[in-house]
Amino acid sequence: NGTVTIAAGTSAGSYTLSYRICENLNPGNCDMATATIVVSMAPIDAIDDNYTATPVNGASGGVTASVLGNDLLNGGILSPSAVTLTAVSVPSGLSLNADGTVTIAAGTAAGSYTLSYRICENLNPGNCDMATATIVVSMAPIDAIDNDYTATPVNGASGGVTASVLGNDLLNGVILSPSAVTLTAVSVPSGLSLNANGTVSIAAGTAAGSYTLSYRICENLNSGNCDIAEATVFVIVPSIALVKTAAVSSDGMRIAYSFVVTNTGNVTLSNVVLNDPRLGVAGRSVSAILAPGASSTVTINYTISQADRDAKGVTNTATVNAASPDGISVSDVSGTAQNNSTPTFTEISSTPAIALVKTAAVSPDGNSVSYNFVITNTGNITLNGISLTDTKLGISSRTIAGTLAPGQSTSITVIYTTTAADKTANLVTNTAKVDAVAIGGGAVSDVSGTAQNNDNPTVVVLFDGEVLDIPSLFTPNGDGRNDRFEIRGLDQYLENELIIVNRWGNEVYKQSNYKNDWLGEGLNEGTYYYVLRVKKNTTSGWRTYKGYITLLRTSN
Repeated sequence: NGTVTIAAGTSAGSYTLSYRICENLNPGNCDMATATIVVSMAPIDAIDDNYTATPVNGASGGVTASVLGNDLLNGGILSPSAVTLTAVSVPSGLSLNADGTVTIAAGTAAGSYTLSYRICENLNPGNCDMATATIVVSMAPIDAIDNDYTATPVNGASGGVTASVLGNDLLNGVILSPSAVTLTAVSVPSGLSLNANGTVSIAAGTAAGSYTLSYRICENLNSGNCDIAEATVFVIVPSIALVKTAAVSSDGMRIAYSFVVTNTGNVTLSNVVLNDPRLGVAGRSVSAILAPGASSTVTINYTISQADRDAKGVTNTATVNAASPDGISVSDVSGTAQNNSTPTFTEISSTPAIALVKTAAVSPDGNSVSYNFVITNTGNITLNGISLTDTKLGISSRTIAGTLAPGQSTSITVIYTTTAADKTANLVTNTAKVDAVAIGGGAVSDVSGTAQNNDNPTVVVLFDGEVLDIPSLFTPNGDGRNDRFEIRGLDQYLENELIIVNRWGNEVYKQSNYKNDWLGEGLNEGTYYYVLRVKKNTTSGWRTYKGYITLLRTSN
């Protein structure tokens, strides 16, 4: 019908075709002509893309839809194969893919990014258009999560270090890498410090209590992407106090010690045991568990020894040991109050005393007296340096014993020779004195008595109703002194008879009812033997006395 069809996909340009027409009636009747046709380029439209409604997480990155998805060719959405796509300007961190998608690399900082691109029709490479794509890269969600370390207390005495506060913090929904954030302290209590790795150091000597610090983490990629959290640390200071008091029993034989053990810390203690070597206590259990502020009391009786009495008191200390939940041992030395370790001194009443009992026994002839001195420590402490004084017996501070324990006695016997004056008086009266020094100082003494509870002088009767004193020497030299063989007390007997014999047994003198008048006439100086018989009365028998008598003509 003479129309010209231009095939789809024909490149733009001016096209000329020639044709011939011939009359059908006269086929040779022909003519030729040309037809000129201009083929134009299809309209191409690269349309700007706005992806801001679907931000891309910069931490993990992402891929957008194709920028070609809204671009037009010849009024319709183009086929990507119909064009050539080239990047004009692409920000760092973004890349334009061949299929028109835009890749946002992981780790791209947050912000609004615009890239430009060009599309050219493949059929007509000069048929091009440019457009932009705007992409919003968002910050990854950051979450600093509070840390509670109270389940794992730190011992304030020795200090310690917690786990890192970063261990549970999130970046982009997962546990963050410490290198991805910057950690700064916001508020840190005294005694605590926040370390670069997120651990919290508790200094040795930090007081007991609950401590809360706050910190901030900011994403290194986006320094404004921050969050704040807290960490709570429980510092324990296990401590224990032992207060030891004492009371002496009413009979003075025992000391009742009271041990009050108190948990002065802020954590429960276990395996609380008491040690007191003086009392023979080792590892005695006081309590299996002792809560903070709680106390437990133990009473132990101690028998007072003589050494304690001599020391006038007992001084000693005890210790208490326990374990904290973290296995650290705590202890205390006993004191008079919780705030000291003063040894417990228990005064023991001391009563130094001594008693001297002096008894006597007279010899049958009245010439001597045997004195028995019994010295007894009647006090309750040891005595030293026990000495005896008896002027009558010529004893002055004679040491009797070095030491005398309470209740202990020592004795000494001293023979005293009676004098003529004693015999004339027919009795000897005297007292003695004992001295000692109590251990630790303090002098004690006692005057002798007939029993411990008195100081009565010791009175000795030489001749119990029958005074008879036979001398062993007389000096008949005419000086008027001791010239006669005088037997004192002879006149109290009804009858007597005196016989004197020499060393050969020869009788040299004999007299019944002797009158104390023999002068040894005609005899030489020497020793003679006498036999004296006396009779008290008509009904009594004869009593015989025998012995030696020395006769001297000269005297000193």
